[in-house]
Amino acid sequence: MTSPQIQTPFQFFKRSLRDHKYKVTGLFLCETLQAAFLLLLPFVIRDLIDAVQAYRQGTGTSIWAVINEPFWRFVCVNIGLVFFSRATGIILLFLAPVYGVEPRRRLIEHMQAHAFNFFQNRQSGALGNKIHQAVIGLRLGLWTFVFLIWPIAIKFIVASILIFMADKEMGLVLGAWCLVYFAVVAKIASIKYKIVTRMSNERSRITGLVVDMASNIHSVKSFANETWEQDKINTAMTREIREAKFFQFAREGMSWFYSAMSFGLMMGLLYMALNDYASGDITVGDIAFIFSLVLLLIEQCRGLSFTFSDFLEYMGQLRDGVDTIMKQHTLEDSKHAKDIKVGKGHIEFKDLHFTYGKDAVEPVFRGLSLDIPAGQRIGLVGTSGAGKSTLVNLLMRFYDLDSGEIKIDGQAIATHTQSSLRNQIAVIPQDTSLFHRSLLENIRYGKLEASDEEVIEAARAAHMHDFIKLLPDGYDTMVGERGLKLSGGQRQRIAIARAILKDAPILILDEATSALDSESEALIQDSLEGLMKGKTVIAIAHRLSTIASLDRLIVMEKGQIIEDGTHNALLKQNGTYARLWAMQSGGFLKEE
Repeated sequence: MTSPQIQTPFQFFKRSLRDHKYKVTGLFLCETLQAAFLLLLPFVIRDLIDAVQAYRQGTGTSIWAVINEPFWRFVCVNIGLVFFSRATGIILLFLAPVYGVEPRRRLIEHMQAHAFNFFQNRQSGALGNKIHQAVIGLRLGLWTFVFLIWPIAIKFIVASILIFMADKEMGLVLGAWCLVYFAVVAKIASIKYKIVTRMSNERSRITGLVVDMASNIHSVKSFANETWEQDKINTAMTREIREAKFFQFAREGMSWFYSAMSFGLMMGLLYMALNDYASGDITVGDIAFIFSLVLLLIEQCRGLSFTFSDFLEYMGQLRDGVDTIMKQHTLEDSKHAKDIKVGKGHIEFKDLHFTYGKDAVEPVFRGLSLDIPAGQRIGLVGTSGAGKSTLVNLLMRFYDLDSGEIKIDGQAIATHTQSSLRNQIAVIPQDTSLFHRSLLENIRYGKLEASDEEVIEAARAAHMHDFIKLLPDGYDTMVGERGLKLSGGQRQRIAIARAILKDAPILILDEATSALDSESEALIQDSLEGLMKGKTVIAIAHRLSTIASLDRLIVMEKGQIIEDGTHNALLKQNGTYARLWAMQSGGFLKEE
């Protein structure tokens, strides 16, 4: 079912707040009250100073009698500050460890649901880094907003009002200063936001290049291309450094601007305050009160400008991740999609039209139709680019058709859930993808609920149990990233064991024995014969001898079916299949 799409960093940020709305509300409340008590300090300090002044002028017999009330107000304000500060700390004990967990899950879940082409066009390492950066940006963005921007904004607004109430002329000067200051800060911040977004993208690119290099380290070392790979990474790092310099220039420019503006404001207000004091309009306590607020205000302006820039930096990291990961899914289950129920496994391809994206030069299929009766074993034959793999990918619904229909047992796959469809199909691919986990876990991937005994039986059937027993850790042996510790043939046997374990009614063999030696292939063919019994089978092979015994062979060329029949019947036709059979060298189909 289609889920609501979160398209902007702001929407994603807001959604993350809703995940912990009570704790976040508590944080905002505590920070608001903490800011309020902090603003009361200049008041109680002013009253305390005026009380001391009154005592020195002889208006009271005891200093404690004179300052009693302002003193206890001062104490209460400080107690309030400490109380709400610790209340914030208690809330963080429960919020900090879990905030960001749900957004990370949401990003990963949304990424997994993207269609194949999303991953084909992006580096896996870069995607992982974008999720990591987005969650960091989200966490730091919240902390910055709650603990810095929010209380600073409150103190700034209230302090401005209090200064205006104390001295309207000073208030007007301060207001004009604020307008100029924040207009310039907003402009610089918008520039920094763009820089940070580009910088975050470069970081993800670097991570992607490093992961790509590490994943293909065998090729890198085989061709002695370490220097070339490092140069690519260095080039990306140079771009990141350039953006970092731009960012630092903008930050330093803001510091110079702040210093000049602050100095000018302080000199102007000091001049006005001294004149007012000389004329008797204000007291020493008033001067202390006003300048306490002015100093607080200037510091808040500085803090607000820099923390807002930091906030935009974190939002830039979040934006980079959200803009990439949270894109609208191009392939989704329909709103009322149901689970598909596969019984016999009758497959129908009806008038298929399909193109790989908008940039494709020409369509792969133009009106292709094919009917595969339940339980029939067919082989797809043709040179590379004929459309064989595309056909099985469409059956798996890794892509949606431009037009046409694919049915299994009379059920259109487009109106059923993708997960239920793929649960009914077992695939033995040419290039088996393994996880950096144990052999046991990798085999069990075909049926997650399988017992250890079932996994071992599947391994026996795939003729891999004997070599696993020879390993020091047996089935607990880690296979390395992408299974690099294993040979191509061993990885392919794991794929076969997975398919045996899954025991789905439809079986796809994509060069299922291409990585095996002749002796191993002979053993595996026996396993495959047993696996194929009672199933609808689609096999792709360049080594035609491996599929010659199937019930039916389909010869494809440029997205069209040009021949259809048994091995012997096609040889008698003396057409394309017969030519390809004759062209074989060492059992493989030569590429054209």
